[in-house]
Formats: sequence, structure tokens, C-alpha cells
Amino acid sequence: STMLTSAPLIGQNKKHLGSIVCVKEITNDEVLNYYKQVFFDVSLDVLLITDGTGIIQDVNYQFCSTLEFSRKEVIGQHFLIFVCEQDKKISNEMFYQLMVGGDLLIFQNSLVAKNDINIPIAWRAKPVLENELIFISGRRI
Repeated sequence: STMLTSAPLIGQNKKHLGSIVCVKEITNDEVLNYYKQVFFDVSLDVLLITDGTGIIQDVNYQFCSTLEFSRKEVIGQHFLIFVCEQDKKISNEMFYQLMVGGDLLIFQNSLVAKNDINIPIAWRAKPVLENELIFISGRRI
């Protein structure tokens, strides 16, 4: 596949002088990653990916919309920052179970939105230990 982008060259008196065109070959992996990102962002579920220490690597649109935070405010933060105080201990214990070789895990907790409202979520999580990543899907309950 190929991606083309162009931009006009404008001279004095807004006279069109020509265009600059950039041609980039796109690999199948890049196309697949693009479509995976689209799928990630159209999900109605809250989706996030953390590293092995709990730092959020990526979130989808629904996560941000539910908690009223921007992606910039979320990515790079520890997931516990968004967990309500009474659920932090159990959430941390569940995370630890995943990192020591637990498989698909189902649990519930509440997240705190930017407006300080607690939002109960039912979660499923799956570690990919060779990459030290955890893939997490949540649904409001």
C-alpha cells in the first residue's frame, strides 16, 4: 500500500506555484496496526494497556470519555491513580496476581472520574508476560 500527502506551494500574491507530494510505502503491519487502533477506539468498553509496573501505556476513547480525562492526562500514569480509595488495595492485589502468572482475571472496582464521581467497572484482564503488558477491558456496571 502507498500513502500520498500533498501541500500547495503558494508564491507572492497567493499565486499557485505547484505542489509538494510525499509518497510513503505502507507495510501490511502498519495497515493492520491502523485498523487495530480504529477497533480499539470504537469499542464501547473501557480499554487500557499497562506495562508490568502498572503504568498506563494506552487507553481508548471510551476510557477517556468515561472518566473525563484526556489521553495526555492518562497515559504514563499508574492505573491506581484512577481507582477509588477503598478499592486500591484489592486492585493492586489483582494486578500482582496477573504479574506472577495469573491468567484471565475477572474483578470489580470503581474508578474516579475527573468530577470525583465513582464509576463501578467490571474488568477482565490478560497478561502477556513475555512483553510485560497487561490488556484490560472494563464495562460499566
